[in-house]
Amino acid sequence: MHFVLSFEFEPDDPGCHGDLLQDLETCFNDYAFIRALGDTYVIQVAGYGVYEHIQELLLEKARGIKGVKVRFLMSPLIHRGLYHGRMSEESTTRINHLTD
Repeated sequence: MHFVLSFEFEPDDPGCHGDLLQDLETCFNDYAFIRALGDTYVIQVAGYGVYEHIQELLLEKARGIKGVKVRFLMSPLIHRGLYHGRMSEESTTRINHLTD
């Protein structure tokens, strides 16, 4: 199973954007994931319990970031699927491997 996770920051300061994403990645870096586009990730998980745990960690981490409002969107758990679009062949291959 997997889900799609996307972030938005306000204000969106390009100077600290990468640092914010790296800090938030610590909430799910124990799982297979790929940064599919800009602020959008595909994360492979074993089930709903892990999904909820990641959500709790993200909420805690986002609330603790001072001076920046962090918003994120988590898709429901997805069991299978292929992703198509305009991205690098390497990204497409890795996403489809995670989601198969």
